[in-house]
Amino acid sequence: METENVSGSSDVDVLVPLSPMDAVLLSYGFAVIYVFPPPLDASKTFDAPKLQRSFQDLVNEDYKIFIGELQVDAVTGRVSVLQTPEARMRGASGIRFEQQPGNSLTADEVVRSLEWSFMPSKLERKETVAIRCTPQADGGVSVGITLNHTLMDGEGLFTFMRAWGQRYSGVSKDHRLVINHDRHLLSGTGRGSQLPHPAVQIVPAPSGEVIPISFLPATTQHICSGRRQKPGPDDEHQEHDDDPPTRVPGSRSTIPEVRSHR
Repeated sequence: METENVSGSSDVDVLVPLSPMDAVLLSYGFAVIYVFPPPLDASKTFDAPKLQRSFQDLVNEDYKIFIGELQVDAVTGRVSVLQTPEARMRGASGIRFEQQPGNSLTADEVVRSLEWSFMPSKLERKETVAIRCTPQADGGVSVGITLNHTLMDGEGLFTFMRAWGQRYSGVSKDHRLVINHDRHLLSGTGRGSQLPHPAVQIVPAPSGEVIPISFLPATTQHICSGRRQKPGPDDEHQEHDDDPPTRVPGSRSTIPEVRSHR
């Protein structure tokens, strides 16, 4: 079995390790509904097949961590994504993407209803993510997403949705978000700071003893991933979370509570 080498030999299993912090989130589900209002041009509607194609293109190119099954090491508890040769061959087409028939509710009515039927059914035990796309009566569309919290948090999901919207809208590659999953870039070097940082001070211990180290040592643990963004046009869409409604003042959005899907 290979580790973190998705482009390696095609006949071996590949294990993509996630953050060591992710083990504590393994039992938490993460469910969000995005409700998009109808296009301003009444002659246009959302293209459901195009939504699915753009999702698959994004996953195959930038979010390969969605491809495969979650796996937990029985000894260390480390969470990884296991990608078999068959899973890599299928790519994003192996991810559950449910296309629903048109619904009688408008986009605004979906936001008010907090209706769970717009969400895909809960994840299977090792499943990474599932999508349900439902056209609305007024030309809008709702996109329900259920994923395992070990793969990303709220900020990560918002970034994913923006990148998906850019793909769907045909934003050129030069103006799209640049997604980076190289966790090692945020690991320490062990050399300490090379420039003065007066805002950061090391405070002596209350006993008066000197703290034995002046900087964090190097680590082989990859805690999180980062991203950088190229300048580009803002996406013309609205995001709406859905779960028990914690309303944001002046917003149509609701902030979901994290619920266990186990």
